[in-house]
Amino acid sequence: MSVQKIEKYICGNVQFDVSATDDIHHKLQTDDQFASQYFENLIQQHNTPETADDETDQVANNLISGANESEEAKFWTPTKIKLLLDEYKKRIKQFRDPGIKKNRLYREIAAEFLKHNINIPYSELDKKIRNMKSQYKKKLKSKRSTGQGRAERPWLQMMTEIFHNDESVILTDNVIESSTSQINPLPLNLSKSNKRFENIFSDADTIDSTSSHSLAADENIEKQVKKDAGKNIHARQLYGQRNKQLQLDIEKKEIFKQMAKNSEDNNNILSNNAYIWKNTMDNLITVLKEKNEIMKERNDIFSDISNKLDGPGCS
Repeated sequence: MSVQKIEKYICGNVQFDVSATDDIHHKLQTDDQFASQYFENLIQQHNTPETADDETDQVANNLISGANESEEAKFWTPTKIKLLLDEYKKRIKQFRDPGIKKNRLYREIAAEFLKHNINIPYSELDKKIRNMKSQYKKKLKSKRSTGQGRAERPWLQMMTEIFHNDESVILTDNVIESSTSQINPLPLNLSKSNKRFENIFSDADTIDSTSSHSLAADENIEKQVKKDAGKNIHARQLYGQRNKQLQLDIEKKEIFKQMAKNSEDNNNILSNNAYIWKNTMDNLITVLKEKNEIMKERNDIFSDISNKLDGPGCS
């Protein structure tokens, strides 16, 4: 959930306390046109001058979304779109090869754009191709159901010239004639004049394609998925084994620590027992010495008494 904060704004001598996200506050403070439309919508919705209600968030989001679409439309001029289609067409066989990573090809196309002093991330090229292909399919579907489509986009005519013989995009032969009638009213000779056109959007990523190329690509993709699944199972097994080994190592370390502690405790007990034994022996020796001295003193007393009894004058 986006964090909102309240900022004060003055527009037309009216103060607004607007509660909105940081992105909206940034646009209000840096984009005069955005701010003018924003507050104009507030006034039209009869919001109070003091606090803008929650509906203003939707107004701001719509304005930002419209601004982003406008900026994208300004960037993708017909010249840039033609360059993108030309470079994609050069690599159509590689795009159909499931063994070649699409990101690598889009990086090559981005490098070609850079040669024309156009710096654009390869991911945006991928996004633009997918969007154009989706719009073109919708265009054909609309013509099939109603016999007419929406207003022509600049790149639709170019794509029609390229895709008029592409089974992954076209729906029926009638749609082909309907979509190409404005370009070339003459009957199409698919066996000769159209050999110079290549179907550039029939790559392996198109799930709904009914062409033989797409079927082969689907089989390759299925094999690759199974192969990757096998690798993932092996990786999980290897991870499980390593994890078990790690747990065993940890348990061993704990056992060794406990053994060392027990050994230290035993040493302390033995040391304490030796100290007690030494003290006991020292006390015993002291007692024996004292006993010997007492016995000696008693013997001396008995000896003196015996001498007095055996002395002269006694009969």
